[in-house]
Amino acid sequence: MDKVTDVKSEFRLRQWTQIIQTCQASSMTVAAWCNRNNINIKSYYYWLRRIRSLARESGLLATRGNE
Repeated sequence: MDKVTDVKSEFRLRQWTQIIQTCQASSMTVAAWCNRNNINIKSYYYWLRRIRSLARESGLLATRGNE
């Protein structure tokens, strides 16, 4: 990837991480939080999958078999 693509990807991941953290910190269900914040629930779960996948690849998240 070129430098611009790397920066864009990193920016998106930071945005998605902030959204996921904000949702999880709320006392609302994911569906209710997404609805209130005008976020498509399918997008939310896509972002969550991507973040978890990247964390697993980088060794930041243990796989279930290793816990």
